[in-house]
Amino acid sequence: MLGYKIHIYRSLFLLLLCAMTHSMKATNIDDVTFPFKLVNGLIIFEAEIDGIEGSYMLDTGADAVMIHGQADTDESNQLIATPNGDVSSAPIQVAQLKIGNFVQYEIEAQVMSLSNLKKHLGIDLDGIIGSSYFLPYTLIMDFEHSTITITSDPSGSSIKSELNAMPFKLVNQIPVVEIEIEGEIYDFALDSGASLHFIDQQTIRKLKTLSPLEESSTVSTLDHSNESKQRFVLNRFKLGSINFVGHHCLPLDLASVNETLDQNIAGILSLSKLTRNKVILDFQNNLLHF
Repeated sequence: MLGYKIHIYRSLFLLLLCAMTHSMKATNIDDVTFPFKLVNGLIIFEAEIDGIEGSYMLDTGADAVMIHGQADTDESNQLIATPNGDVSSAPIQVAQLKIGNFVQYEIEAQVMSLSNLKKHLGIDLDGIIGSSYFLPYTLIMDFEHSTITITSDPSGSSIKSELNAMPFKLVNQIPVVEIEIEGEIYDFALDSGASLHFIDQQTIRKLKTLSPLEESSTVSTLDHSNESKQRFVLNRFKLGSINFVGHHCLPLDLASVNETLDQNIAGILSLSKLTRNKVILDFQNNLLHF
């Protein structure tokens, strides 16, 4: 069997024992728009941490900020749960994190090695910024124009009425949405840090309409593992009123991740695979627009 290998970063649920802390009350801000580039389906943009500029990845499947570096051995270090095991990290206080003209102060972040991710993406990545940083504002990811907008007005003109809308839940500060497969409802995380859809191995065993492909993909994770997995075609799934047909997906063991969550999830939806236009996460009203 021929195997087609592609490096796919899987960062979902870098769940920290200590999450970022913000007031959940939104204050009015001017819209902030900044450019990004897609690298293997992942959103990369420029940000500034304590006056130092660098390249960062947007990861709505993470609940905090991760900065590339070496975590020294210390009792204060924390373990981050990933699907393939725990990763050591060291806490750090960030005085200021700035993206465009959007600034948050006194951020709790984690220092960890991102060398595996940097190697497989082939870029000089300085860190990962999770969805917690943007709460409780609205995040507009415009894949057509390669821009992200942060706004405090989810009803503004930048959100087109013709987009589909459906509610999501915040589970450990990670957006989770219900999708329908083969007449059953499953909870899937909405993740900009995944370049393909993933389905939990236990769920895959229940599905009858998955078609295996003569292709494999190498999944690269933060615990420095690279595992080859067979691709499948998910013939049909329904998100809100929209049917998606023929999407590729990979199996992933989410058992260890689900042990840390307040609610189990059955898979991961890659935001960049849902549409070529816009994906909007309204964290004030817990609404997904796509």
